[in-house]
Amino acid sequence: MRFLMVAMFPAILLGQAGAVVEGIVVNSATRLGIPGVEVSLQRLKPSPAVPLTATTNETGAFRFEGVPDGEYWAGFGKPGFLPGGMGPGQPPLRVTAANGSVHLQWELAPFPKLRGRVVDGEGNPVAGATLQMVHLGGGGRPGTTSGKDGRFAFDQTIPGTFVVRAIPPPKLPGPKSAEGEPEVWAPTYYPGVTEQFRAEKIMLRTGTDMECEIKLIAVPVFHVRGVAVDEDGKPIAGAAVKLMSPDGLDARSHAAFEEPAAHATTADDGSFDMPAVRPGEWYLMGSAKRGAKTLAGVLPGTVAKGDWENVKLQLVVPFTVKGTVERDALGSNRHTWVGLIPAWQIRLMGIHDQSGAFEIDDIVPGKYQILLEEPLRGSYVDTVQFGGRDVLGQTVDVMDTALRLRVVYKTDGGRVQGSVEQCDRGTVVLMPKEPALQNSELMRWGRCDATGKFAIGNLRPGGYYAAAFRELDDFALYYGGVVDPALIARIIERSATVRVEAGQTVTVEVPMTEAVGR
Repeated sequence: MRFLMVAMFPAILLGQAGAVVEGIVVNSATRLGIPGVEVSLQRLKPSPAVPLTATTNETGAFRFEGVPDGEYWAGFGKPGFLPGGMGPGQPPLRVTAANGSVHLQWELAPFPKLRGRVVDGEGNPVAGATLQMVHLGGGGRPGTTSGKDGRFAFDQTIPGTFVVRAIPPPKLPGPKSAEGEPEVWAPTYYPGVTEQFRAEKIMLRTGTDMECEIKLIAVPVFHVRGVAVDEDGKPIAGAAVKLMSPDGLDARSHAAFEEPAAHATTADDGSFDMPAVRPGEWYLMGSAKRGAKTLAGVLPGTVAKGDWENVKLQLVVPFTVKGTVERDALGSNRHTWVGLIPAWQIRLMGIHDQSGAFEIDDIVPGKYQILLEEPLRGSYVDTVQFGGRDVLGQTVDVMDTALRLRVVYKTDGGRVQGSVEQCDRGTVVLMPKEPALQNSELMRWGRCDATGKFAIGNLRPGGYYAAAFRELDDFALYYGGVVDPALIARIIERSATVRVEAGQTVTVEVPMTEAVGR
């Protein structure tokens, strides 16, 4: 949030040593003062000290007296508002008694609110449903439970773009099928669809207070039948098999968000049968013990208008993928990591040693996205190769331990500078023109200053779209690789184009577009 700082008339200290720091905290949505805000002053220089604290009055005003000379960070917080304050990368507050009072004006943004209710197919309220707000940039999913009247509320959500999902409670009576076929209530997205890509996107900005209703969908159920086998095709008895929906997994974070939709243990002949599976895309996951070793395997599949039968789920001993990271000053004590993200579980990572070598363990055959840590200051990702093939921005098939992963960072990046009319500290986004590279690891962004000027360096040579936004959900730009396709389309639609050359600076005028995600 923005703050204003101006020097006021010399303080009359009435015998009390130190300066006066005073000001007001206002609601960014209403522009009115906020009472009850906790204000702190943390001294940085000449030496850290116990923070000074105060609370705003009914008009949002606060006042510190006798503040020792020094440099400070100010912090502001109140339930119901996004926390605010000064921190690293911002100029400190310089306080000296000789210069008189210091006045601050700070804005706190109220948390967005989303309220609503869950009903069944006949409009009856559903109590005990689990509600999830799925952030389109990846990451955690805030959750809550509907009450007896089916109502729910999210009151302290970080601004962003979401879809909302309701998971029926286990004890909810099943739907009545007109054809007499077995049906179940499916996890349902707002406003009433079962596929995440069809869900209506909800854009929550600071101060938003909106209502929504989710009507649960009834769907038929089918069997998933098959056999678990080892590397030699022999049946595996006693293997644990479970069925997970892609909507219940988030490979860009560190956790799965729900229990399996179905699970089974294989019989002596390796067979299994899951009798009540709803339509959708699924990951069939299995594991088993063989002596001291653990076998594992994953198989994607679809249940549509009939049973998924004759499934052969192969379980193997997980293997290790080896690789190297090449960059300048490789012997420094700052090591980067390289990750492989399977669609069905948390990311697997390896951190390179002094020579640049790394290993990523617990790999089973399948498709993986390559995730790279933010490059060190002054560098950019030049090349990612797997088995000698350029795979930067691609999903790769990882089938065995024979192929090597190679990541190359370079330090001769280009620089884009320029200006945005009426940017007012908005966000400038540089997105590669090549579709395969339009992910958060290869997009770059920066802020305009008060005059609308910006500069973004360490850029990989190539073509870029340059777009500016007054407000933007930053989470979607830097977390987890996935960028909302709607944001990509907006950037392409409202952008300038620029060509970046190694070691060169290019200047561009960037158009402003409306707020996105906040």
